[in-house]
Amino acid sequence: ISNLYTVLSYSGDARMVALADDAGLSLKGKALFLSRSPELITANELYKKCPRQGVVLGCYVPQDEKIYILAITTAPYSESVPATIAHETLHVAWEESTPEERREISISIKEHLAKKNDSFTASVKSSLAKYGKDEIVQISEAYSFIGSELSQVYTDDLLDGHYQKYFADRKKSAS
Repeated sequence: ISNLYTVLSYSGDARMVALADDAGLSLKGKALFLSRSPELITANELYKKCPRQGVVLGCYVPQDEKIYILAITTAPYSESVPATIAHETLHVAWEESTPEERREISISIKEHLAKKNDSFTASVKSSLAKYGKDEIVQISEAYSFIGSELSQVYTDDLLDGHYQKYFADRKKSAS
């Protein structure tokens, strides 16, 4: 009921609800996204608000409980917005997961990254390198990458089942 209330009572930028739909988020996923007062902002604003180095299209800033998304309107770049919204929403989902859920998911993610030799997994591993050696940050990022950019993990029912809580249609955000 609280997820429904969050979505129905949302009074921010109306585009955010449509963007959450475009990202394929479920009611629970939309509630997480909208509860973080998401904003579409310019590249200069994103650079100031997002503490990570490198090219970023969005970020979740936990201490501010805010999601920032780069306002992109030019195709084909605008097609990355749904995946960015899904990715940042999954950071919120990770933060709100119980320690037991995070432990189980961490094991599955490590196994997935160790077993897979496809181009997507190589890309995730390469992206994780920019986050340094902090395993907690790396697992959180891998969790968000896998959930937002793979429509199905194929080999892991635990991960796929977990992600289903946040997506009505995960294929909408997957690249």
